[in-house]
Amino acid sequence: MVNKPANKKVRTTIYLPQELHEAIRIRAVRNRVSMTQIITEVVQQYLKENVK
Repeated sequence: MVNKPANKKVRTTIYLPQELHEAIRIRAVRNRVSMTQIITEVVQQYLKENVK
């Protein structure tokens, strides 16, 4: 099995309500981070908290 680098990114498409997209975009601009960074952190936290 080939080991993949942990930081390799994969492009994906998700559909968000327009209001949620706008809120994330505004937060990203205010915090000077990317929307990708915000969404990645939220998903990682969700997965950590919801381990079965």
